[in-house]
Amino acid sequence: MLTLFNEPNSTSLLSFITQKVKSLNTQDNNSWIFYAITCYFNPKTFKNLIAELKKILGNKGNKLSGVHILIDSKEWVKKVQNKDDYIKEISANTQIPSSQITLTPIDYQNKLFHAKGYAMISSLDTNVENQPEGFAIITSGNLTESGLNSNIELGKIVYDSNSLEEFMNIFVQLQNNYSLSPQKEAELRKYQIIAKGTFYHQWHPTINLKIRLELSSEEKKRLYELTNNEETRKKLEIFKLKKQESITDEPINIHSVFKICPKPIPRDIWAQYSIDTLLGQWLPSEISKLIEEEVEESKKILKPLLQEIGDSEKIAQYTREFNEYVDRKMRENFIEFSTDNLFATKKWQERVTAFFADDNLLNVFICDYEKINVSVNKIKFDLIKEIHNRIQDFYYSPNRHIGLGRTFANLKNESKQIEFDKEISEVKEKLKGNRLGELYDELQQNNQTPTPKNTGNNHLQPGDIFIAFEIINNNEEIKYERLDGVFIRLDKSHEDGTVDTLIYKTSESSKEKSIAINKLRTFKKQ
Repeated sequence: MLTLFNEPNSTSLLSFITQKVKSLNTQDNNSWIFYAITCYFNPKTFKNLIAELKKILGNKGNKLSGVHILIDSKEWVKKVQNKDDYIKEISANTQIPSSQITLTPIDYQNKLFHAKGYAMISSLDTNVENQPEGFAIITSGNLTESGLNSNIELGKIVYDSNSLEEFMNIFVQLQNNYSLSPQKEAELRKYQIIAKGTFYHQWHPTINLKIRLELSSEEKKRLYELTNNEETRKKLEIFKLKKQESITDEPINIHSVFKICPKPIPRDIWAQYSIDTLLGQWLPSEISKLIEEEVEESKKILKPLLQEIGDSEKIAQYTREFNEYVDRKMRENFIEFSTDNLFATKKWQERVTAFFADDNLLNVFICDYEKINVSVNKIKFDLIKEIHNRIQDFYYSPNRHIGLGRTFANLKNESKQIEFDKEISEVKEKLKGNRLGELYDELQQNNQTPTPKNTGNNHLQPGDIFIAFEIINNNEEIKYERLDGVFIRLDKSHEDGTVDTLIYKTSESSKEKSIAINKLRTFKKQ
């Protein structure tokens, strides 16, 4: 029977399969084995399907005793899952023994394994006539959410024992002859390792909002003669100064916000927990997520600060002043009468306005890196393999590296699963320490270190002026309110002696106040 699935008025491929399994449940006690052949694959969809089939067959003495699936090898590796762990998940979810569950990535001579088919066939061990019973569907539908439920798919179902036996024979033939070799699996594991991460690009130079004006030929010549005459050489004790070609100004110093609020992502995180690759800096996805969360939360503090130094009135005022300056300096023949200089002010105004309106530019400004929003799954396998090989070329000696570089350098067996739990924990601690700056050093000294550590110039002293941001949770909306204060001391409010309270004044003459440390989002000594 030829059937069209997932049309608006027709049954879905998923419903069709479950309905056919329900019809098997009317037979005598039997043991059933589910077979699946697919190219594209969703692990969660498959796990839910098997759980549903197990539930259906568990009603009247029938049971699901085995599960076997064939999947294109490269598509499986993209799922970034350990095969044995995944089989254990299905086993725990269905109570089917792991020994009766197989998942076989198929490597069909480097071709895409594009076949699709599903079958529920009786186990010959429990079949009196030793003839396979059940059904098989040959279809276009992949074992994905869209393949089973929304894409228009075509399928043909068969019930006769000869067709079912032929289906099983083909399944076993593919499983025996084209399963992934250990050597090829090690190669594919390279893809799986890189697929666990995210790529970032660093822009050079970092974002600035400078205006640049080219000097006139006469002014360049005058400056050159002034700085390279004999008298100047004697005074400066050099033979030649660099020729000055232009003048610059930066009226809106956007980096001044970091004098108030610490830069959210410390440079040493990129140095220790990223890998330099052909596509930029590579970070484990879990660390990338931590960085993205930190950037998003920091923007809630930084945006108001940036709006204060770059509001529309200030931009308009600077624009007028620059226009007047450019006109005057052109008349004085100090700067070149050129298109670049004529439109320098307008271009500056457009760039400044665009920066404050562009959330992505703000992200780059905050952490110096821009996330490359391309799924690793869409990057060609050969390129991923080349990236991994190049990492091995450069990260080959553990003693030469720190952090994530050392983790890769210690990776001797390419098929080994890499876990980044240690690195994730370290990054969390570094981000926390960076937020609270010198205050974090004091907490570490008071709470954890038996002998006070040398914190150098960062050591807080009574009377030190600081800027912090207090977390205000009002009706489930979190805001951050600036707190300017004078540091007095840290205090303990728990019986275990844990320091958790900051004692401060809002001015030298004011009364002492207190605030819980966990109510502070950031802290910076001035």
